[in-house]
Amino acid sequence: MAAARSCARPARGLRERSLSRASAQRPGASARRVSRAQPGAARAPPRADPRRAALGPGPAGALARSRPRAPHLLPARAARSAGRDADRPARARRARRARGRAVRIALTHPHASDVGGVERQAHSVAQALLDAGHEVHFFCQRADTSIDQRIAVHRISNPLRPVRSFKVWWFDSACERAVAAAGPFDLVHGFGKTSRQDVYFDGSGCLADFQSWSIDGAIASPWRRRLRRASPHQRVVARIERARYASGNYRRVLAISELVRQQILDRYGLPPHDVERLYPGVDLDRFAPDPAARQRTRRALGLGDEVPLLAFLGSDYRRKGIDTLFAALAKLPGAHAFVIGGERAARRARYEADARAAGIAGRVHWLGVQTDPQRWLAAADLMLFPTRFDAFGSAVLEALACGVPALASRRAGAAELLAEGKTGSVLDALDDGEAWAAAARPFLHPARRAELRALARESAERHPWSHHTQRVLEVYRELVSDRPPRGR
Repeated sequence: MAAARSCARPARGLRERSLSRASAQRPGASARRVSRAQPGAARAPPRADPRRAALGPGPAGALARSRPRAPHLLPARAARSAGRDADRPARARRARRARGRAVRIALTHPHASDVGGVERQAHSVAQALLDAGHEVHFFCQRADTSIDQRIAVHRISNPLRPVRSFKVWWFDSACERAVAAAGPFDLVHGFGKTSRQDVYFDGSGCLADFQSWSIDGAIASPWRRRLRRASPHQRVVARIERARYASGNYRRVLAISELVRQQILDRYGLPPHDVERLYPGVDLDRFAPDPAARQRTRRALGLGDEVPLLAFLGSDYRRKGIDTLFAALAKLPGAHAFVIGGERAARRARYEADARAAGIAGRVHWLGVQTDPQRWLAAADLMLFPTRFDAFGSAVLEALACGVPALASRRAGAAELLAEGKTGSVLDALDDGEAWAAAARPFLHPARRAELRALARESAERHPWSHHTQRVLEVYRELVSDRPPRGR
């Protein structure tokens, strides 16, 4: 009978367990607790949780129900039904309370940094939250010393860091335990490969699309493609991705581009109102047209102001389409190009040999990793981004901010920002070099340089970081106040 009663007792949700642990750690908590072994003992009234009071009551029985793989920390959102209309005044009151109080937010990503793509976005969100008076905790495996010192950093150790597949799996599971132990939080916002959070920012796209566009397009051997797809790392990432978009494991998904948003909707069938496109921002002060830097950089490269100069940025040269750059450059006599980004020494040596074989070695400048790409972009006339797949491609937006138009593959999310013939052009990643060279020629005409730079800069000014972080904070307020999801 005791076993039957134990089985009949509803399982507690993740938030209830987190709150119980937090209350157990408070001084005097054990004195307030009444043992089940004392029949007839008077029970002390439950202590009101100020965080739950601010969030407002959840759906009836939300904490008592067993919800396997439920969202981390907030009560389940009520069904979108006529009940919402009846509860509209209460929801409005909760929204007003949420706007007027500080909240605790947990951000998760393996690397806490103020540079990079998704890393920079997570750091900008953290700074905006801190500036608004909120409490920010960052769960990561490593953190740069340059990040905002107001962020509470929680480092998650990795016992087998060199093993790539284990590193991804370990961070997902260990991060969830660390967040639960440090909670409760009002919201958990994931930026990396994690399976459960309230808000997830998808800055990489779906794995299956990456495989079909990047792996299959770059690896000629069929057996090597199959081996790559079946690698332990790919299987772990696929498992985490499936869990991430399962019902109950998220509340809102922010996609870095419309390309990624459509991938998620097509592959996982999520409700359209749960997935919102949110472009990243760009530092308009750091990335800006700089005529003086243009002259200095061109002198360092041994080029005059009239020489057409193409920019190519990004690591993993093969996926970024460096072979297309070489083919286009061979069709543009007199033009030069610089390559910025990291690559393995052996692979870079092969690409340098390819440039020599194409007869363009003297017109390709290998710059490696640069901490100040803005000064090199200021010297360029056009950026080429013929990637086989990129969820966005922040380098394109940074080039526009420097007044440099761009040619981008339609397999890059940043291609959605380009106005055909004005700020750039969109081609297929598999188009030949002649097609890319033909698209580049109108943007290399000296008479149009000033006009094109003004159009590119104007386009980038529509995407400051402040717009990105402002929308993220609006999403937080909607979820904390348990308002209906905002449509796209």
